[in-house]
Amino acid sequence: MNKDLNIADCKKEIERLEEEVTQLDLENNRLRLEAKTYQHNELKLYEIQRIASTGSWEFNQITSAFKCTAELAEILEVNAKSLPTWESFLQLTHPEERSRLDEALQESIVLKKSFEIEHRLQLSSGKIKYIKHFCKSFCASNGMLINSIGLVQDITNLKNAENQLAYLANYDPLTGLPNRHLFQDRLKHAIQQAGRNGKKVALLYLDLDHFKAVNDALGHPIGDQLLLQATDRIKHSIRESDTAARLGGDEFTVVIEQVENSLQVALVAEHLLTALSQPYQIGSHEVFVSASIGITYYPTDGRNINKLLKNADSAMYLAKEQGRNNYCFFTNELNVKAKDHLQLESRLRMGMIEDNFLLHFQPQIEITTGRILGAEALLRWMPKQTLVNPDRFISVLEDTGLIVPVGKWVLEKACQTAKRWQQNGFSDFRISVNVAARQLRETDIVSVIKEILQNSGLAPKYLEIELTESTLIDSTISRQNLKHLEELGVRLAIDDFGTGYSSLSYLQQYSVDTLKIDRSFINNLSKNSADDAITAAIIALAHTLGMEVVAEGVETIEQLQSLEKLKCNQAQGFLISQPMPKSDFEKWIANYSDESTGSSMLWQLFTR
Repeated sequence: MNKDLNIADCKKEIERLEEEVTQLDLENNRLRLEAKTYQHNELKLYEIQRIASTGSWEFNQITSAFKCTAELAEILEVNAKSLPTWESFLQLTHPEERSRLDEALQESIVLKKSFEIEHRLQLSSGKIKYIKHFCKSFCASNGMLINSIGLVQDITNLKNAENQLAYLANYDPLTGLPNRHLFQDRLKHAIQQAGRNGKKVALLYLDLDHFKAVNDALGHPIGDQLLLQATDRIKHSIRESDTAARLGGDEFTVVIEQVENSLQVALVAEHLLTALSQPYQIGSHEVFVSASIGITYYPTDGRNINKLLKNADSAMYLAKEQGRNNYCFFTNELNVKAKDHLQLESRLRMGMIEDNFLLHFQPQIEITTGRILGAEALLRWMPKQTLVNPDRFISVLEDTGLIVPVGKWVLEKACQTAKRWQQNGFSDFRISVNVAARQLRETDIVSVIKEILQNSGLAPKYLEIELTESTLIDSTISRQNLKHLEELGVRLAIDDFGTGYSSLSYLQQYSVDTLKIDRSFINNLSKNSADDAITAAIIALAHTLGMEVVAEGVETIEQLQSLEKLKCNQAQGFLISQPMPKSDFEKWIANYSDESTGSSMLWQLFTR
């Protein structure tokens, strides 16, 4: 009986054990699943840390063991096993910041609190990295400190981007010089210092002469190299205590502190002019440019940055007007001139709105026959019924860019008028129009002229655009425009020939139809043998190249007789007629007789 009972108990025990085994298997499977999940999460954490450039370390306060993760070792560019202690980690911290990091950890241990700091690493390769460091210290239930855990994030790329943005905010990316923002800050500081020590501050405003022509003719890479070389010359021409800056384009400034007298500043300006006017060797190109410098003083010429800049800019433009490669000091007269310039600009803008621009026409005749060939259209401005001298306002139009819309208006009115006169019996009547360099640089100038000709009905061969020699140099940037105008059939004349940058190469580069001899040579005909020789040479050169010649400023019969002997083609000047408004020109042309068969009859007509 007992034997049977023991068997029954054994069976129950076996069943219980089997159930426990089943439960253990289930628990084992659950733990395996949790382990797999843990491993998966650990891999995910590793990937997240890698993407976030984050790693971690653990410092056991009891055993002094220091352990870092593979992610942190990757940031530190070391093997994780090579960092067995906190001190070994500190050795990779920048020397200037080791004590700060160590003090932060000790404070965390003592006060049992976390810390967050940013600091640099200096790796064994010498590379500098920036990291953000989080740390927290943990205690056991009895309050005993167990360990400290740190989280490290590599923020080097972020710091580099911030530094780059800070650099771009204050420095010119091409030359490395302070930009306008930092320049104004330095000038402000210099003014404050001068106010305390009673010294002057000099501001020099530099502009490279003819830089745009070089830049456009040879390309922007060459232009950039020129600016870099000019920057180097500027820095070597001033003291370390002075500030050079680039405001943009080819415009630079120099701030000179502790100024004793004007001679000191003049010497600096002369050094700059000498350095900047030396040839620039850029690859296979030898480039020549100079500089114009305007100089103003604090506090005598102005007490704020804007005033000083404006005054220095005015003085710089005066230096350009006086022939470039020069420097000028600001004066009160320049201040008055600047105010007049601004007022004139404002009135000219109103002139476009109020339509008080008009054209005057000066006839051009054939010398041998007296036949009218055409006329030059000349811009006039008459606000409030008062005619303003063109010498006063043309340069302002060009400086401000107003010459572009006003010049378009001139072309439109001139072409419309010439076509109307052709319809009234002067079938071969030609109109000449001055075109400024600023107009020629406009990308749409060809399409504008083409549209004007189409709208007016004037054939292209009856429009002659006049360019000065200096404009022709600047127009290397507009070479394609000139070629397209030539293809269109528009004529090209060089105005004031002999007074600018005369070069046979320009006559070869462009299809020039007419040379206009400057009036300064015509004034002295038969009085100055040198002028006679120059005039004869210009006429002979033009004829050899198949060009017509127009003599400007003809005022006497003797001049006309001399020009006829020299075989000059055409004449223009007060002897024939002054420039006239359209209505007066139409009356004059109606009374003018072109039936003469020789110049002798023409002279008789002029002397009646």
